[in-house]
Amino acid sequence: MSQSARSADDDADLAGRTLGDFCLLRRLGRGAMAEVYLAEQQSLRRQVALKVLKTDLARDVNYVQRFQNEARAAAALVHANIVQIYEVGCADGVHYIAQEYVQGMNLREWMQRNGSPDVKLTVAVMRQAAAALHKAAQAGIVHRDIKPENIMLSKTGEVKVADFGLARIAREDDVLHLTQVGITMGTPLYMSPEQVEGKSLDSRSDLYSFGITCYHLLAGSPPFVGETALAVAVQHLNSPPRRLEELRPDLPPGLARIVHRLMEKKPGERYSSARELLTDLRALPIAAGDDSDLWAATVDEQTALELSMTVGLHTARSKLDEVMKTSALVLKQQRDVWPRRLLIACLAAFVLGGIAAAVKARRTPSVLAGARDDAAASIPRQDSARSQFLAAQMQLTDVEAWLLSVERHFPNDAYFVDRARQELARLYWKENRIDEALPLFDRFAERLEEEYRAFGLAGRSLVQTKRGDLDQAAQTLAQLIPLRAKLDSRMNQDVQYAIAANQQALREKGVALPEPPTSPVPQQPTAQQQLYIAQFQLGDKEKEDSLKSVALYFPQDAYYVTASKLELAKFYLQLERRADALPIFVELAARDPSERAARAAGLAGQAIIGAQEKDLPRARRALEQLFPLAESLDPSLARMLVETPPLSEGKMPQPMQRDWETLRRQAQESNEAAGGEPSRLNN
Repeated sequence: MSQSARSADDDADLAGRTLGDFCLLRRLGRGAMAEVYLAEQQSLRRQVALKVLKTDLARDVNYVQRFQNEARAAAALVHANIVQIYEVGCADGVHYIAQEYVQGMNLREWMQRNGSPDVKLTVAVMRQAAAALHKAAQAGIVHRDIKPENIMLSKTGEVKVADFGLARIAREDDVLHLTQVGITMGTPLYMSPEQVEGKSLDSRSDLYSFGITCYHLLAGSPPFVGETALAVAVQHLNSPPRRLEELRPDLPPGLARIVHRLMEKKPGERYSSARELLTDLRALPIAAGDDSDLWAATVDEQTALELSMTVGLHTARSKLDEVMKTSALVLKQQRDVWPRRLLIACLAAFVLGGIAAAVKARRTPSVLAGARDDAAASIPRQDSARSQFLAAQMQLTDVEAWLLSVERHFPNDAYFVDRARQELARLYWKENRIDEALPLFDRFAERLEEEYRAFGLAGRSLVQTKRGDLDQAAQTLAQLIPLRAKLDSRMNQDVQYAIAANQQALREKGVALPEPPTSPVPQQPTAQQQLYIAQFQLGDKEKEDSLKSVALYFPQDAYYVTASKLELAKFYLQLERRADALPIFVELAARDPSERAARAAGLAGQAIIGAQEKDLPRARRALEQLFPLAESLDPSLARMLVETPPLSEGKMPQPMQRDWETLRRQAQESNEAAGGEPSRLNN
């Protein structure tokens, strides 16, 4: 197929085609420069990700060179934490790059599903991503687009940095400055100040972007947001981020300091290199164990890197030589005392055996029994408990069976069995299966480790509150509040509901409570009435305060809290306060797949804002995800969507046209008065 023939349909799906040695199976996604396909390399019978340069860009010689430079730059980086480039080529006028196919999800997708990770997991991800940046810096390569979407989490446990599409070889004799100084191409949310100003970049720019990414990972959102890319860029230049210690008091102070140092405005005040960053990450007082290697590179590679950071090659050789010289003497001494050592070894084995038996006796009883065990047994066994747990977190269906399978296949891996049980308890609580959740929470509440004990007490208080056992819930919360800093952000948010419901009982017991939320709006008897009153406020400030008051006074009423958030986001759109509306829509779009109406509303809102800001690629990406949920979309939001220029003109890429017309008909057929009732959130 010639290039001219292909240009007849720029959006044609190439799935089913063969390009050289690669059979294209299905399209995985689209970027600014290329489309990505899952393909099979026929000669080696392996799956690859095939990046195909877009047709309109393939006509530009400069873009073709930039595309090929991406492959050459990334192919030189052979590292366990970098997506590997296999081949660059052109077939039938189609330019492509074949690269490693990473099965899993990117960091943004993981956060949308799971929220902010715990400290150990965060540090594990940071270490591996930093190792990738260290490798790139050694080769003189600046990534220029570090962000959550470009950090991949594989099902087998590795972190991999992807898409060196903005890379430029930073060497003195580089004359092909295709990504020229003065051309800012990075994602504005994560761009360094010097990148915003169009200055020459070095590896410290990537460290800044990595710091913003880590802040997002820990805080749940980037430090700077705004209505336009320019508004965000100005904040990167002038505004200090809010301290992580204020947002996450549970974080080790050293970790917060590391992230804020990465985000210093002046490059000279940041880490000088990723190697220096890795040194500080390794020095954090994070307990070693299985989870310290979660999403970790191979042991050999990390050991070599740490050795080069701490002692240097010459020192390492000296130490190795010293060890080799002394080993012969030690061996001779061991031969002389082997009978005594044998006796000591037997006694030690006896003692350790007794300790192991005692530990085993104290272990939490298995949650596997009957049908549960059968369900867990049906799940395929992965290579390790870590991989089994990560695979469970990637599932959209059979989540319970997958979580149970961790204990079924790896009963002796205490850490990941505990992690799986925690997620199982969350799942039961979320699905209102409190009789199944409570035994798990109770077991954790009896543990000696503060982190597990806090989790168990938090869950127990939630169940007791839901059952109306307020006196018991108050007793549990009294034990929990001193440990509350040990909770993750997800459980902390749920505990706020229990505290609000048990305030009187807690005060009677003399428990110090956090300051209650305040609002200028009077509290109504129910959340429904609170939202109803908000609908009829005339003043902008009064209406905004009234809508916010629903979540303040009734945090436990998930339905009306969500409905009030949606009404508030729509209200912000009417006032053209897109920067205030966008975070709400993003949060709604990231809801659980079962919350179809909330997700549909969030995606529609993002599409509207994208269209209003003339960012049509973002609007279309949101629409592609919205179409399967269109029947659950709030009617007033649907009307707002189809009436927003330039979407109202009805011009869509051919694959989206039919779905768009269906959505337009739904909006036109709706006879509900816009804004007359609270948003419809029925699934």
